[in-house]
Amino acid sequence: MKKKIVIILFFLVIGNIDINAQTNLKDNDAFCDQYSMIVELISNDSIAKIEFPFKNFAFQIDSKLSFGIGFPFMTRFYIAETLGVDPKNLDLKDSVVIKLWIETEKEDYNKRKIFENSLCLTEIQGKESDDNVYLSFSRKSDKVVFVNASRIYKYPRHTNGIFYLFFFNENNNIDKIYRDNWIE
Repeated sequence: MKKKIVIILFFLVIGNIDINAQTNLKDNDAFCDQYSMIVELISNDSIAKIEFPFKNFAFQIDSKLSFGIGFPFMTRFYIAETLGVDPKNLDLKDSVVIKLWIETEKEDYNKRKIFENSLCLTEIQGKESDDNVYLSFSRKSDKVVFVNASRIYKYPRHTNGIFYLFFFNENNNIDKIYRDNWIE
């Protein structure tokens, strides 16, 4: 019995090492600047102010950074931007779109359990406060960041929020933002 447990633990450890070896999510100055810009933008976003009706936002920021787009229905924005097409005009029956969609979903699925602790996100969080909006970050690449913003309630209940997909240009400035509201 002990031998089986040791073998299982061995494969779990080796599996985690292998998964984490594939990631490129390590913090750098450009990433830290991106996170700061994103938090600042969400703080001043008129749509977020409607969705989260607080005088001031107090963010609870998840310091674990994951890989991918985050949620499958944001994939259409990513593909549209990759192809240089308006998302409304994206032909979901086109073979190029279908191929890119499958590749994106497969890559995200294969790496969905990759997490890196981000010191930048920990620093942005700052001191604990009476948090009212939860932010979680996910990276698709060095130029694409997905953010899930959701309302925090004092008591367990259904919640709502906004998905953001940020695209950065070569100067590390926000080039394009896609938003999508959600409710649970």
